[in-house]
Amino acid sequence: MHQNAIEQQQHGYKQGHQRLATSVNLSRADQDLVDRLSDLSGPLQPGQMFDPYLTAYPLPSGSAFVLARTWQDREAPRSGCVLTRSLIVPMQMWTNHSSPWRLADLLTPPDRTARELLPLEEPLAAGIPAPAETFQLVELVEALFLEERKPIVAFDIPVPDDVALRLLTALWPGLRRTFATCTYSLSPRSLLDRPFDLLFAPGIARSRFVDWPGRRLPTIGAANAVARHNWSIPLAELVFLSPDPRLASMDSIGALRSPRRPDTSGLRLSLMWKDLAAQTSSSPFAVLGMMDILNSTPDFDPAARDEVDKIAEKSIQKAIAALPSSELLILLSGVLHKFEHRQPSRSLVIAIREAAFATAQKAPWRSADFVTEQRATDGPSELLTSAIADGIATNENDPDF
Repeated sequence: MHQNAIEQQQHGYKQGHQRLATSVNLSRADQDLVDRLSDLSGPLQPGQMFDPYLTAYPLPSGSAFVLARTWQDREAPRSGCVLTRSLIVPMQMWTNHSSPWRLADLLTPPDRTARELLPLEEPLAAGIPAPAETFQLVELVEALFLEERKPIVAFDIPVPDDVALRLLTALWPGLRRTFATCTYSLSPRSLLDRPFDLLFAPGIARSRFVDWPGRRLPTIGAANAVARHNWSIPLAELVFLSPDPRLASMDSIGALRSPRRPDTSGLRLSLMWKDLAAQTSSSPFAVLGMMDILNSTPDFDPAARDEVDKIAEKSIQKAIAALPSSELLILLSGVLHKFEHRQPSRSLVIAIREAAFATAQKAPWRSADFVTEQRATDGPSELLTSAIADGIATNENDPDF
């Protein structure tokens, strides 16, 4: 399979549901999954009709991602048959694509007479899916990104294809490469070893999800519910209303770039960073939480390091006037202990030293006690001890010291 080619397959009825044409030969495990997921996930009721729907999922080999559209086949000799065109997109192309929703334009109705297919070229342009706004989507954002991660089935969501395409566009590469969704599920769907991440289902199929291991949306009382998190509505507006729905735009620390975080924890860290940054105007200690987040993010953005150093300087300046001497020294020590894997900026070192020096001049006894207390635990940093010693040595406020 060529890394720059979008391969394709067609499935439909031919003495049973099977592959009708292909432009690529897949491994047995990959092909078995495409064969299964190109078919309906459950039986139709007599006379039941449905609109074309999307299915998106990674192949077991990890080499490619499948984006498929399925149509109801009303010309088949038996009821309940479908026609499906599946795009086999190289994984690197899929994860790095700025607008994966554009690929959906290639999902044209299959030609049941075709026996050979050719690889496809990426379309040059396509419009972003239309905005979608219901309370269910706020609850969906909470379930996907802000709460414990579980498989989700969402019932009777309007225009589920637009919702799914916006979500796929919004996801960052680490999560996009593993995310599996289907916009019309008559019963639970699964990959080889796990359920789909997100299924959209008609309300008439609700009874088939009684044993569903994950979450069912909407939940009871959702019509009268309110957003459960500070970021629920901003995230929902970004994903479902914005002309540029990429969640990576919320990531100012680089947490979503790490391949070691294919889940949603990186997004929550980025949002927590923003919350703490807002709190620094009233709480000098909030910067310590920001530094903890930065230390837990292996691939952090260098700009975030510069930002947190500047915020630490401002927090120290505010703390000099706002905090008692003992709390100010605790803040200074806390800031210095966050620099285990890198050096603080020169201006931050100067700010810490000047604050410790001034505190020792102002409160020599308390400063000396602080050094003694620190030695009983982790020990004070050399910078802090030196600044306190110099401040005490020049003390003029307490002649008895």
